[in-house]
Amino acid sequence: MPTPPQNPRYLESFLRESGYNVFNFQQGGDVRIFLAGLVQAALSLVGVIFFLMILYGGYLWLTAGGNEDQVKKGREFITRAVVGFMVTIGALIITRFVTELIVTSSWGTTR
Repeated sequence: MPTPPQNPRYLESFLRESGYNVFNFQQGGDVRIFLAGLVQAALSLVGVIFFLMILYGGYLWLTAGGNEDQVKKGREFITRAVVGFMVTIGALIITRFVTELIVTSSWGTTR
């Protein structure tokens, strides 16, 4: 198995080349970029959780075998996952709107 180079900045340079914004505390990076990365990571995690909840609800529904209680449980699981995802998307929209207001007011122009 190949090993990565022993350069301690290997991961950082790899992420930059892959298109990710890497926040660098030593070089005085912008905190707004760091917070935007945290929000993006959190929303990615929420997306994965949503997908897993839909899969589990579908599994419950498909393996119910005529048991109405399990069908109802699977359907409720899927419904709650979709509602949670919609709330998350609403939070994302509000966050982006507020972030755009902050960037506009602090830099004077939009990106």
